[in-house]
Amino acid sequence: MMISSTKNEKIKFALSLKTDAKARTQNGLCFAEGLRLCAEAIASNRAKTLFFTREFAQKHPDFTSDGERIEIGDNVAKTLSDVQNPQGVFCLCDVGGLKRPVSQLSGGKILALEHLADPGNLGTILRTAEAFGVGGVVLSSDCADVFSPKVLRAGMGCSFRLPIYESDDFPSALRVLSEKGIAVYGAMLCATAISVKNLRVCENIALVIGNEANGITPQTAEVVIPVVIPMKGRAESLNAASAASILLWELFGK
Repeated sequence: MMISSTKNEKIKFALSLKTDAKARTQNGLCFAEGLRLCAEAIASNRAKTLFFTREFAQKHPDFTSDGERIEIGDNVAKTLSDVQNPQGVFCLCDVGGLKRPVSQLSGGKILALEHLADPGNLGTILRTAEAFGVGGVVLSSDCADVFSPKVLRAGMGCSFRLPIYESDDFPSALRVLSEKGIAVYGAMLCATAISVKNLRVCENIALVIGNEANGITPQTAEVVIPVVIPMKGRAESLNAASAASILLWELFGK
């Protein structure tokens, strides 16, 4: 099968998954582009449909998938792609069951993110979390879509591998974790914040990172133990991804 028209229904469906979070949620699928992400989807048994150009197939004759395989024209690849020179491979990925209820979390190394709106920041933080052995990531429902193309690209496909938990009531979810004996720390600039250098590291910890511009909400601040990164110079704060990297290293990376 070869698709040469951008008006083909399968291509229109793929584009809807690429651009519309609602379509991804309703269909339990996401859209991935490029050799690395498609390989990650295949390795995670998540690839359902693989689109590829003839040139890609010639360059990578051993690249295969158990799912549906569809050859596409170069014009279709350019329509599907976000880059000027596409690699010529895309896939639709099954994400069913990858988001779990917070009630299933019982302990371990947990990262909790509140209203992380920037997809690049979210993907970068998820990639760092995986590198430091985080066992679960809790997202408030107003975070960027963890299966959007930008998050997948920045996270190098770790959305397929990291246990993801989503909550419509983020402060209540954190209270549940605290009631289970999990120490819930939140990155905050306040007088009562504990320096990360003096933090008591224990087996069951949740680290909360807030919105890029506004930080943790007042409702969440009531639940967490404030923690701060001591800084020199005139900088008042770090961006969310930088702060998350430092705190994750201090808590989980050693």
